[in-house]
Amino acid sequence: MNLKKILLLGSFFVVASNFSVAQTTENKLAAHGAKSAVILNATSERINPGRKESDPYTTYQFKMVWRSTTKKPVSFFWKGQEMWKACDVKILSRHKDEQVKKGDTILLTTIPNGKFPMPESVAKLNTPSIVVKTINNDWLYIPVKKLTKKASVNMP
Repeated sequence: MNLKKILLLGSFFVVASNFSVAQTTENKLAAHGAKSAVILNATSERINPGRKESDPYTTYQFKMVWRSTTKKPVSFFWKGQEMWKACDVKILSRHKDEQVKKGDTILLTTIPNGKFPMPESVAKLNTPSIVVKTINNDWLYIPVKKLTKKASVNMP
């Protein structure tokens, strides 16, 4: 009887400790990734659709060079003031759109109406940043220090 209680309590503590470890790793702050990439330029452009029933929207573009060999990016996001948008990735330095590698020049363009949920570790960021999810499910952020506003585009 004593052995059963000890095994039951032991298994309970193992499960509880695994749960607490999983909770702490999910809620940790995203790592600073400024050494992983260099931002060449960052722009925003307001688009005014020609139809009255369509709302205006802003598109963001970031041109950067990926420098890391150990942090392999899977997806990119833009975390601005009170906004979270997924980014389309285009590799400019190669003709094939494969996985981003060290030395690649890439163009990120925000995708309107994205549905990807923001992780808690990213929600805590106060700095406008490009947020990168790596192949190991780590989150990196690259602060955007200067965002140039282009002239608004009025669609016909």
